[in-house]
Amino acid sequence: EKKVDDPYRMDNGELIMDNDPPIINSQLSIINYKKRPALFDDYHIENFALGSISACFGPDFQVFEGRRIPRTPNGDLKLFSRIVEINAERFAFKNEPNLTSEYDVPVEAWYYTQNSYASTMPYSVLMEIALQPCGFLSAYLGSTLAYPEQDFYFRNLDGNGKLHRDIDLRGKTISNRVALLSSTSMPGIIIQKFGFAMSCDGELFYEGTAVFGYFQPASLADQVGLDRGKDIKPWYEQNGVAGKAIVLAQEQGLYQPKVNAPDYRLAGQQLNFLDSALVVANGGRNGKGYVYAAKTIDPNDWFFTCHFYQDPVMPGSLGIDAIIQAMQIFALERGLGSHLQSPHFTHADEHEIVWIYRGQIGPGDGRLYLEIDITDIKTTAEQVTIIGDASLWKTGMRIYEAKGVAIRVQGQ
Repeated sequence: EKKVDDPYRMDNGELIMDNDPPIINSQLSIINYKKRPALFDDYHIENFALGSISACFGPDFQVFEGRRIPRTPNGDLKLFSRIVEINAERFAFKNEPNLTSEYDVPVEAWYYTQNSYASTMPYSVLMEIALQPCGFLSAYLGSTLAYPEQDFYFRNLDGNGKLHRDIDLRGKTISNRVALLSSTSMPGIIIQKFGFAMSCDGELFYEGTAVFGYFQPASLADQVGLDRGKDIKPWYEQNGVAGKAIVLAQEQGLYQPKVNAPDYRLAGQQLNFLDSALVVANGGRNGKGYVYAAKTIDPNDWFFTCHFYQDPVMPGSLGIDAIIQAMQIFALERGLGSHLQSPHFTHADEHEIVWIYRGQIGPGDGRLYLEIDITDIKTTAEQVTIIGDASLWKTGMRIYEAKGVAIRVQGQ
């Protein structure tokens, strides 16, 4: 039994997990993809998200009926269509049990029509497609069945994702092979590490790992964030730095950049995650640029009911998208990409992002704010790539860290 003084940290602040390499081996990739019959279809997934968990996973789960339980996202954040292969047995957590999920991408999904460029899938959606089947596999294995009297919450703790190529996925079917790489249990806590590998038309395009934890309510109530309870201020506050202040319109499509191009803009509506920003052109810890941005949390924000049922939190993936949005503001304010014809935002190919979460934002948390230190700006005749390291706070507590976040300004 391990001593736990922080619900997310163990043994001198380190999570219990193995040291698997960040990129998953080739056996997880899908080659020669062909659509297959569903073992679990939309009926099962909807029940796991909103209905009867035993209708999804069988009578063993009857003990959880009528209780708040770990769920999969629903509504606009339900981002897998079926499970087509399972190589796993209940309670067998060794030898990398795995499954294959599929997601049929709508041609005019809300996250395409509301994004700044019609063929670019938001990074948060890529993350959710990758990670949601991890929760399904964990539940299928019966991770919480050994503790029927306990009430758990399910949280993503950290992970990494490498995007090999930014491709147009509209109207395509994404196949995702997910494997459980390790599982560690102790009183009141379960920590599991997964690998994922997403393919389309036989091409592996996004892969990585993710660590999830099951926690009891008391653990989540005593969170201390990334800084063990200290209120660490953003860089601009620590240094008393001024910059270009920006107040964003409710419809971010109305935001006017310095480069006049119809697709070179911010996303809007449900993809609007920021209210204001501060840009310091040559500021930050690296002297290459800095962005601070913030949002007032509305308890009625659309994502709370989608993630999860009876457990409303802002998905960490949307926090990553808020960081990306702040980097886009930096690019727009600096006029980066002004030399390009018809510039627009895309993702950087062959690039890896690493994230750490040590808390979450709920409906009553009031405000989120974030900062990005730009680490590199790469300019060629065809594109501009901006890379940065970021932190995100809820009021008084730093809870997210993301390394190597990248955006690309691409010309036609």
